[in-house]
Amino acid sequence: MILAKLIRLCPVIMLLCASSSLIAQEGNASVDRSIILSGMTAFEMGQFVRGHHRQKEFEYRPWLNRFYGQLRVDAQIGERLKIIVTPEVKLWYDSYPITDMPDRSSFPFRMRSQVTLAQGEGILSYGDVDNPWGELAVGMLHFKYNPDAHNLGEYMFRTGVHPAYIMTSFDYAFARLPGMRFSTNFFKNRFSADALLTFEPDIHPIMDGSITILTGYRQPGFIDESSELCNIGAGISFDRAIPVSGEVITTPENSARNKYYTKSGEEKYYSFGGKKLMARLSLDPKGVLPQSFNSYFNQDDWKLFFEVAVLGTKNIERYNQVINGPDTTYEVDTASNYYNNRKERIPFMLGFNVPFPTIGKFRLWDLCSFQLEYYGWPYTNSFYDQGFGYENPIPKPPQSYPKRAYELDNWKFSLFMKKEIITGFTLIGQVARDHTRHDSFYESQRDEEEVFTKTDDITSIWHVFNPKKWGEYGWWLKLQYNF
Repeated sequence: MILAKLIRLCPVIMLLCASSSLIAQEGNASVDRSIILSGMTAFEMGQFVRGHHRQKEFEYRPWLNRFYGQLRVDAQIGERLKIIVTPEVKLWYDSYPITDMPDRSSFPFRMRSQVTLAQGEGILSYGDVDNPWGELAVGMLHFKYNPDAHNLGEYMFRTGVHPAYIMTSFDYAFARLPGMRFSTNFFKNRFSADALLTFEPDIHPIMDGSITILTGYRQPGFIDESSELCNIGAGISFDRAIPVSGEVITTPENSARNKYYTKSGEEKYYSFGGKKLMARLSLDPKGVLPQSFNSYFNQDDWKLFFEVAVLGTKNIERYNQVINGPDTTYEVDTASNYYNNRKERIPFMLGFNVPFPTIGKFRLWDLCSFQLEYYGWPYTNSFYDQGFGYENPIPKPPQSYPKRAYELDNWKFSLFMKKEIITGFTLIGQVARDHTRHDSFYESQRDEEEVFTKTDDITSIWHVFNPKKWGEYGWWLKLQYNF
C-alpha cells in the first residue's frame, strides 16, 4: 500500500524536483525584495430566524456574533518566489440555543477565541517574469474556482461523496486547503488549468488526500473587451483517493451499519471516497454591448450563472441478507439504499447579479447576487458522527424530524449584497436558507447537520419567493474594515 501511494505521488515529486532546479539556477541573481502588509478587521452579526440543533426546533431565535482580525504579509523573494502568510484571530459565541447546553460553562454568552492560519503558501512562477505561464503553490491554499459563487456553489471543495453533504458559510464562498496546486494559462490567458493535491483538514478521517483537476475558458466581450461575455469551467475530483490513515479507516469495517451485501451476496463496506464532477457557466450580456452603456454598471452586474456537480459518479445497490431455513437469498434494501440513484446526488445552482446603475457618484449596491439551488438528496445533509473511532460514510438517520422533512428539503436560496461605504469600509449582508452549520466550542455539542432543514411548504421554485413558505432561514450583516 505504501508503494502504491508513492506511485500516485510521483508526478508531484517530479514537479518539486523541477522547481528546485529552477530556484538553483536563479540563486545567484541579484534582485529586489519587497514586503507588503495588508489586513482587515470585521464585526459580524445575525440571527437564525428559524432553525434547529440536533433535529430539535429552536424555542427562540439565536443571535449570532463574530469578530475577525487578519494581518496579511506578501513577501516577494526574488523574481519567481512569493510567500503569503495570513494569520487570523476569531472571537465568537456558540450559535446553538441555551436550552441545549449541558452546563453553565457552555452558555453562548461566553466568548470563544480561535487563532488560525487563513492562508500560508509559497508560490513559484514559471516562464516570463512579467507574464508567467504557470505557478506552483504549496501550503495552506486560499482557493476559489468559481468567481460568481458568493454563497451557494463551489461544490468541488465544500462537499462530500459518502455521505453526500454540502457546506456553506456566510461571506466564505471559497476553500482553505492544505496541499499544493499547479496552475497554468495560455492563449492570452483565456484558457486555464489547475491540478491540486489537497488533504482533508476537518472532517474525519482527516488528512485523506484528494486529487482535483479543473479547466476554464473565458471569452472577452466582442465590443467591449474589458467585459467578459462568458466564463466556462469543468472539473473532476478523486475525493480521498489517497487514504493516508489506511483503507480500514477510509472504508470502515468496524461498523455493522456500514456493511451491505451485493446482489450476488458479497459482503462490502461503504467508503468515504469517490469521484466528483463539476461544470459551470457564466454569461454576461455586457459582452455584446458598447462601453458607453457598460460604464454605468459594475463588472459583475447582469451576470447569469450556474454550477452543477455530481457528488459520487458510482451507483451502489444495497441488498439485505434474507435467511429462509437452509436457503439464503438477497433482496434489495428499499429502506436504506442511500447511493443507488445518482440523480439524488446532483446539486444545481442558478444565480443572477441584479444590476444597480451608477448615477453620478451614487450607487445603491456594488453587488447584489441572488442564487437558487436544487438538491434532491432525501437524507440528512450531514457528515454524520465523524469523530475518532466512529466514522460512518452513511447519512445520519432522522430522529425527531420525520424523514419527509428531508425529502421536501430540496430548495435553497441566498440573497448576498455588498457595498463599499467609503474606501476601506464595506457593508456586507445576506438573507439565506443555505447549508450553514452551528458554531460550537465543545465537540460534544457539535451538530454535523445543517441548521436550515425543515420547510413549511417549499415544493416548487415559486415558493422560494414567498417568505411564508421558507420555514427555516437566517440573516447576516458584516461591517468590514480593510487596509
